[in-house]
Amino acid sequence: MSALLRGEWIKFRSVRSPWVMIAVAVAVVVALLIAGIAVDSSKGRDPAESLAVSSTFVIVLLLVLGVQLIAQEYRFGTIRATFTSVPDCSRLILAKMIFGVAVGLVSALIAIAGSFVVASIVANSYGHSIPIDARLVETVSGYVLAAGISVALGIAVGSITRNSALGITAVLLDMFVLESLVTVFASEGLGSVLPFRAAFASIPATSIRSGLSLWFVAVLVYAAWAVGLAVIGTVIVERRDP
Repeated sequence: MSALLRGEWIKFRSVRSPWVMIAVAVAVVVALLIAGIAVDSSKGRDPAESLAVSSTFVIVLLLVLGVQLIAQEYRFGTIRATFTSVPDCSRLILAKMIFGVAVGLVSALIAIAGSFVVASIVANSYGHSIPIDARLVETVSGYVLAAGISVALGIAVGSITRNSALGITAVLLDMFVLESLVTVFASEGLGSVLPFRAAFASIPATSIRSGLSLWFVAVLVYAAWAVGLAVIGTVIVERRDP
């Protein structure tokens, strides 16, 4: 497994687009957190809410990143060499999922840590500090975990679609259209356990409401979707690719 993870790292660092998306995601978190915390916290704005504002954009970027981590290999034909060296599809998908989770976790941690350092400096210049309470800690924890799962979920979707455009379209369509329709026309309870409703419920301070009142339960539901889709993707890959 360690050799597979090293291989994923080599492929990851040799391509420019993942780094660009991570840089954009980090920049968005930094900009919104500085604006929300450093300027508006003196007016009573919850710093956890300032962090949660960026969650939708960052989750979308990390999902897209996850899709591309595997779909780009199909696009450029490098997946053939990968399957030649690693004929065990389940181990390959597992390695990609583990690597994707690590990428998402590290990206979120860097974004949040950098944001709080810069925001604290700016906040001090306004004569106030960033209050750290239980809600903020829960929001940061849920944010980081949701970020890691988002990359893994994107990889799972990419293993099913094998096409970046199709995978990204499926993710965005479900996130912004299908889940809203289910919530409105079917039931709130059913809608709350759908993947992206669970993703946003993982972040306590988000403005998107869900029937999952406990953020760590929402994290487990979101992770279950990633694992379930990865199993489906593995079965499909084993049947059509080797």
